[in-house]
Amino acid sequence: MSKLHPAIKVASCQEGFRRAGYTFGTKPKTIALAALHPHAYAAIREDQSLVVVDTAIALNQEEAAALAHADAPHVIAAQANACAYVPDVSENTQRETLADLEAELNARAKQITTQEAELQRKAAQLDAREGELLAREKALKSSSDATPAALKHAKVSGK
Repeated sequence: MSKLHPAIKVASCQEGFRRAGYTFGTKPKTIALAALHPHAYAAIREDQSLVVVDTAIALNQEEAAALAHADAPHVIAAQANACAYVPDVSENTQRETLADLEAELNARAKQITTQEAELQRKAAQLDAREGELLAREKALKSSSDATPAALKHAKVSGK
């Protein structure tokens, strides 16, 4: 399943501008922060010739594991604010993410349906037990009401 990871979108006002091993142009390039060495990140972020916007990208576990600087300070700091970033995802990634979410929702719906059936079964058992207890209570009350009358009748008849 894909998960959002902090990233930056970088663009330059001219084509072919190079910084930190990347070539930038007027079309923004999205780079996962964990793919950037801390010095490369600082060089890109501090360069006045570049426009840098924080964002987030969806990566699956294999893609995320392949990133060399996942535990770098700039990545950890960005992860704290990752929920505030607007995700930058391709249409295919959006479809995959939606498919993953749909599968998760279907699994949860199935689990809820199973739990509802179990609750209904237990409610029926409780209703049956309540009926048994009410019948028993009624029988006990009838026998306790009959006992004093039987004793009184026995005393009157001399038994």
